[in-house]
Amino acid sequence: MLSDKEKCCCALFDAIEDFSGINASMMSAEQKLAKIAHRNVVSENCEALKRWTKALLATSWEGLIVVLSRFLLGKEKKKNKALNAKVIRGTQISLCALQSLCRLLIQLDMGSRSGWIFEKLVENVCPLEELRILSGIDDRSSSSWQMERIDKWKVSKQDALSLEMVLDNAVDCGLASAQCWKHVIRSTEYVWELERYLFGSGGGEERKSRWSLLGRDTSSQYNMVNLRQSSDDMVDPEEHPLCSFFDASGDENLDAVGTAKVLCVLIAKAEKFYEKVAKWLNLDALCQFMKSLVLASENRLRNSNFNSKMTDPCTLINRIALIILKIASRPLVHLMKVWPTITNHFIEAACTRDHEQLTRAAISCLHDCQSALLIQEPSGFCFNQMLFVPLQTILCVDMSSEETQDQIVSVLSSFVHLSSEKIGSGWRPLFGALKAIRTSPLNNNSESIRDASHLSSVHATVLDVFSTFLDIRNPNILSLTMYECINCLLHYLQATSSDTEVSDINRIEAQDNALGESAFMNLQKIDHILQKFFLIEMAPVPSLLHRLVLRERSGDSLDSSLALLDDVVPELSAVIADGDTAETDPSPLELDQRLEVPFPDFPWKDLGLSHRCTAELYLSLIEGLTGVVVTCPKILQSRIFQHISLTTTNLINAQAGLEFGAYTLSALILPMLQKWLRREMLTDGWRDNTLDARNFKQAVGMFTEVIVDYVKADNENVWCNKILLDIFTLLNECVAQPSEIIARLGCSCLKHLIVSAGREFSETQWTIAVRSLWKTTCICLHPTRRLMHHFFVGSLDYNGDVGNVQIALRQDSTSGEAVRTKIIAHQVFLLDSQQGVPAAELHSPDLFSQADRSIIFVLNMDKPGEASSQERILKLPFRDVVISLLSQQLILQLLATILISEPASSIPSGTSSLLRSIIAEPEQLGSKLSRRSISTLFHCLDSTFQIAHEFDSRPGLKFLMQKVLNAEVAANLYKQMVTAYTIKSLVLYGLARKPQGIPDDRLKYKKTLEKLCMELGKLEKSTAEDKIAVLIRETVPQKMDFVLKEVSSTETEHLFRIVSKQEVDGNLEDYKRHKKQSLPPSHPIRANPFAGTPTAATAQDEQKIIDEQQTKSRLKDADVRIAAFVEMVLASFELLQAEDEEGFKRLLGVFYPSMALANRNSASLRIRTFVSDMLEKLDGMYKLCEEQTEE
Repeated sequence: MLSDKEKCCCALFDAIEDFSGINASMMSAEQKLAKIAHRNVVSENCEALKRWTKALLATSWEGLIVVLSRFLLGKEKKKNKALNAKVIRGTQISLCALQSLCRLLIQLDMGSRSGWIFEKLVENVCPLEELRILSGIDDRSSSSWQMERIDKWKVSKQDALSLEMVLDNAVDCGLASAQCWKHVIRSTEYVWELERYLFGSGGGEERKSRWSLLGRDTSSQYNMVNLRQSSDDMVDPEEHPLCSFFDASGDENLDAVGTAKVLCVLIAKAEKFYEKVAKWLNLDALCQFMKSLVLASENRLRNSNFNSKMTDPCTLINRIALIILKIASRPLVHLMKVWPTITNHFIEAACTRDHEQLTRAAISCLHDCQSALLIQEPSGFCFNQMLFVPLQTILCVDMSSEETQDQIVSVLSSFVHLSSEKIGSGWRPLFGALKAIRTSPLNNNSESIRDASHLSSVHATVLDVFSTFLDIRNPNILSLTMYECINCLLHYLQATSSDTEVSDINRIEAQDNALGESAFMNLQKIDHILQKFFLIEMAPVPSLLHRLVLRERSGDSLDSSLALLDDVVPELSAVIADGDTAETDPSPLELDQRLEVPFPDFPWKDLGLSHRCTAELYLSLIEGLTGVVVTCPKILQSRIFQHISLTTTNLINAQAGLEFGAYTLSALILPMLQKWLRREMLTDGWRDNTLDARNFKQAVGMFTEVIVDYVKADNENVWCNKILLDIFTLLNECVAQPSEIIARLGCSCLKHLIVSAGREFSETQWTIAVRSLWKTTCICLHPTRRLMHHFFVGSLDYNGDVGNVQIALRQDSTSGEAVRTKIIAHQVFLLDSQQGVPAAELHSPDLFSQADRSIIFVLNMDKPGEASSQERILKLPFRDVVISLLSQQLILQLLATILISEPASSIPSGTSSLLRSIIAEPEQLGSKLSRRSISTLFHCLDSTFQIAHEFDSRPGLKFLMQKVLNAEVAANLYKQMVTAYTIKSLVLYGLARKPQGIPDDRLKYKKTLEKLCMELGKLEKSTAEDKIAVLIRETVPQKMDFVLKEVSSTETEHLFRIVSKQEVDGNLEDYKRHKKQSLPPSHPIRANPFAGTPTAATAQDEQKIIDEQQTKSRLKDADVRIAAFVEMVLASFELLQAEDEEGFKRLLGVFYPSMALANRNSASLRIRTFVSDMLEKLDGMYKLCEEQTEE
């Protein structure tokens, strides 16, 4: 008796032998049965004889090959040499010798040398290709076609014996030499083809028995009954060798009866052989055999014309499937190695569009094999996944027909309903197969789809598969394959109607909506399932953990770079960088540095493996929804955004945590919105009142509100700083878009974000906010600065001083957009008092009257006439300039809301008229700001003031904009300039008036007032000089003429009498009339039709008119500019006037130098009146004139 340890060792050895095929033995279980059945004792003499015989054969093997190959001939050679009896006899003897030699080799365990014998035997007795060719061209119209074929294709006794020998010893020789398999398979194919050729039926006739050909011959010793009875006696071919059916005659060829008997036995032996293969062959031999069988089947399919007269091409495919079914009880490792050897062949057969029967047979065989091999997988196994991969591949190669897809969907549906808990890892390729199915209707002409909202049967089946999967209660199966399910549902959520014909768009859109609706509901169900997964422990999934590692290495994030800014224009900080701002904290140059927030630790760092897998599934779900939201049906976009925003908001208090939700916003949602924004701008741009624009507005607004909730929940969390910076980056890019609807969206969300969450901002978050507002200011002012770059200060040339500026029209607009752009341009470039433009004038003939065109500034860095490359030419749309300045006005309102804490009612009347609409209800955010943040916002106001001031210092540019606007007055930015200064003035005044304020605040406010008053004086002086110069150049016509009239001829002096202009004109008219009467009649000169107009004179006249218009416009604009400065000065002075006596005395030293400076330099009556009122107030307060009155 063997011990338990020895038994284990024996079992292990058996498993190794069965797997590797060592010693070329059959399966260990069959070996044991064979040993029990055949217990032969071999003597030592026999063993010695075997060794001697083996040595003899090995020594003489080469000679045997030469001798036995001498008379082996093919079928054609036999026909050519049929008259030579010696050759025929030699061939028969050679075949007999080969048969005997093969049996000897098997007895001596030398089966490895049998490959050559099998090759020669099969080559000689199985001319398969010739038989198939003959079968395809042979005629069956004759009533005696069977007898004719038997006479035409003779079967000799040696051929039959050779086939018998091959089939009987196929397993033993194949185990020893894998080369034998292809010859054995060829012999079985020959037997089937021969039976089909000799006894098969053609067309739709019933198949005749191979024994019925002699049933009509009553003289024969065999009748139909006897032949059938004889066939029943031959059930077991091993009991009836072929030689027992040979007649005693000396004829080498078999007659009809003998041929029928022999074929019956050979077919039975072939069937027996394929049964043995599945039970006897070890794994290595079985794989070799399956490869040979697959190769034979492939050759049959590729070289076949699917002629019905030949054997069915599916024969070998069915044999393959039967073998797979019979090995289902083998160890799993055997199945894992055998299955890949046949799958490619099944896939190729299933993708054959020209033969539906073959396709159906291949898929049916796949189904049967998968059903037999499907196992209940232990944890960590993925064998079932390998089983379903062929179905996925068939659909993915895009060569399958609609019927094939229907059949595969039915197969998958049957698996899902019968073995949903058993499929396991097979769900992965199953979802891949469903994903590969076209989402458009498979049968467009199907009469069952009468209503556009109804789904096709295939789609209904697919959706039923999803529902069945989500009803599984095993969390390990769900977590293992949930990722593939999510991707598949996202695929069905996409719309496909864009590629269809116009007549089918409505129907396909309705079907897409219904399909997307169902898919979205399943995705919502997955969301709820994943939330529960955070509360339980499951088996970790390596693929999900690997994806999470890859996500950490290469996660997505927002792109903070903007292609809208170029290198021609310097940074905005250079505009305000001077001696006064160099000492500020921060300095303007510091604001140009990129603001970065350290990337926090990943939120799943402290989670276990199970929860990390759940985190990756949740991230994949949100990532997929954000990725598909642009391509899904339009009516679902809003619902998807609502679901994502609600999900991310719920994560604040969920098990996953706030950090996890912040990561989804920063790495998934906000980058998707940025890509959507950029893609639309690269295509058609954002158009108003489109569904895409409305959905995008809704999305940005929703997620801005979500981030507000996150900041309020935990403003000290580092992830909140990260998402705050990201949302500011996204909103800044929205502001930079040349679309009013998107730019207004960015400004509105910026205001909502700061106003709603500003009270909860930490110091770091306020730094992020104010630095982002500085970047917003840079973006808004960049188009104007780019245009100003071509004009010098004080230049009158409207064609530009640096390079050349031209105007072009581009056909990319509508009449409504042109009118809207003109209205906004008047609001931006004109004061409220200058905007009195009637509605009819908006459609007046000007550049905006081109209904389908927009205005473009062509900015060339080279002068006219110089060769310039495209790199030095920039096309700046006028709409970009207008929208950016409109956005800057909205940003100024936001700055006022942040900085000004006093209500509008407490501000003097002169100031509140400018800012009442902005600060109607102040948010009291100024107290939350640090000095550094306030200084940054002051830089924003200073840059806005300075750019507006520099714009108004370029008369040529202003006149060019006036012509573009078709306005009566020059374009200006006085509104922005006055607003920016007034906001800063109010904030500085609020800091300076505090009793315990910092002295530097009062000094800073004092310098600001003095600088403004000095600028006003310079402006009034330069304007007066310009007006005087214009008056000097003008020629004023005189109303009185001097006419010489002699009073007396004796007088030495000539006296002049003043006469009226009417008298002189009357004398001239009399002179012309008399002169015309004395002249001969003149002939009119015919105008030369080919002569051109006097271009030089006309150009000079036009230039003169333009110069006069420009001069008049410049002088008018100078008066308006002075009025704007006077308004700013008085707005500041009125603040002191509104103070009580204590505040007045405390701030008098700040205002008095500026009032004296303004009174001395300005000729404005309003300023002088105000100063006079202030002196009276001083007199009343300090009694300055009482002593003189008493004296």
